[in-house]
Amino acid sequence: MNFYRAGRFAVSFSVMFLMCIASYSYVPEGLSAAGNPAEISSVPPQIRKKPNKIKKPVSSARAIKKQKAEERKRERESQAQLKADRKRHLEIQSSAVRERIRQNKKDTETRYRAKKKAVVSKNKKAGRKYR
Repeated sequence: MNFYRAGRFAVSFSVMFLMCIASYSYVPEGLSAAGNPAEISSVPPQIRKKPNKIKKPVSSARAIKKQKAEERKRERESQAQLKADRKRHLEIQSSAVRERIRQNKKDTETRYRAKKKAVVSKNKKAGRKYR
């Protein structure tokens, strides 16, 4: 009977020992978990990856740059032509018509400024309401 008890004790002891070893095997550093507890973490820090940039061939990048430069040049020329056309249109009118055009331009500008000022004022009042 003594032998049976000793066997049972040995089996239970070995099972407990194996369970302890198995539980410690899940610790990242194993049984040697000495050191700063902040350094020991169960989850490894996530590494942020930069998105890969897909580079275009140099020739296509150069062509795109050239195309944009041509567009800017065309736009500048177009604006200059519009300005010249307006000036010429004003010159060929009679003096009375020229004066009327200038006055209309001034009136339009003052109306636009008044409208813009009213909108800004209205938005300011609405903003104060919800402060």
